[in-house]
Amino acid sequence: MEKMSAEAIHRLVSAFTDLSLPKSAWTHQAHLIVGLWHHKNHDFDTALELVKRKIKAYNLAVGTQNTDDSGYHESLSIFWMIIIKSFLNRHPLLSLEEACNSFLKSRYAATTLPFEYYSKEVLFSKKARKTWVNGDIQNISLPSTEIKLNNHLDLSDEEFVRKFSQCTLAPALFSHEAHVRLAWIHLRKYDLASATTTICDLITNFVTHLGAQSKYNTTLTIAAIQIVHHFMQQSEADNFFDFMLASPKLKTDFKALIQSHYSVDIFQSEKAKKEYIEPDILPFAPKPYSDID
Repeated sequence: MEKMSAEAIHRLVSAFTDLSLPKSAWTHQAHLIVGLWHHKNHDFDTALELVKRKIKAYNLAVGTQNTDDSGYHESLSIFWMIIIKSFLNRHPLLSLEEACNSFLKSRYAATTLPFEYYSKEVLFSKKARKTWVNGDIQNISLPSTEIKLNNHLDLSDEEFVRKFSQCTLAPALFSHEAHVRLAWIHLRKYDLASATTTICDLITNFVTHLGAQSKYNTTLTIAAIQIVHHFMQQSEADNFFDFMLASPKLKTDFKALIQSHYSVDIFQSEKAKKEYIEPDILPFAPKPYSDID
């Protein structure tokens, strides 16, 4: 195997991303290089979602349909991303070039590796192609407890809202990020006041269905909608995934954003849970959140 330079790695990833990479160059090794590059530049969840989306787009660009029998394979794609991440976790000090060449020379890059975990019957099943299926020979250890496989992002906006409205969305999928997505979808369709009313009604209905009314927090819900609305005014993203990439504080520093408006701990306040409390530090106004430490 010819050693890959950092420049060659970047050229390959760039050509793959802009869909100019020839189909003949989209080899197993190219898959692994793309996965490793994304892990070096993003957290696991973001890298995984980006690679999944890009592979599907690339397949279509080169004439490969993503169906139940061809094209994108969910379990294989996730399998390789886990293997690459596990390798990088064991070698955290390697540069991109060093990590890439070390990984490609290792046994973990072998095309036969998946069959140490999967039988051919399971791996090549329609279910494994469409959704994440763990190995039936041996389980694949996930590199982080933060990994969320088959999450709400696997649903279209329409499916997500429909399932949530009908209370058929799996409760485990309604994470903090899914809360933000619910706000993002409705704020794109309605004005702030209408969206707020609709979102509050939907969440109240959902938690009531689950028998978890005590978890609903009126102030937190409305404050979160206001904050999402603010970030949306500064974003040109036309899909939720890109919106979150451009607004990482909504995921990583959400509590700090809330605390920039409130001195009271509205997460625990019984009054805040029952009725909306106006901010006592910083009103919901145009000040950019990037200016807030």
